[in-house]
Amino acid sequence: MFPNAPSPELAPNCAEAGVLGVLPGIVGSVQSAEAIKLILGIGDLLSGQLMVIDAKSMKTASLQFDKIPEREKNYRNV
Repeated sequence: MFPNAPSPELAPNCAEAGVLGVLPGIVGSVQSAEAIKLILGIGDLLSGQLMVIDAKSMKTASLQFDKIPEREKNYRNV
């Protein structure tokens, strides 16, 4: 998604910026559901997508991304 990582002062970590308490639980539930679907071979996976959660409206959206060709990858930032 980001070919070059932003500088540390532009991307604070969760301890510095804070996290709305319920969001890690919601994200963890989505991740565990994805793992179960992968293991059981059922459903459509979110692989290759970015799921965005709007905590204010409790709406979600999925953004599709194309795979970066091998020759264009910058492994220092992956």
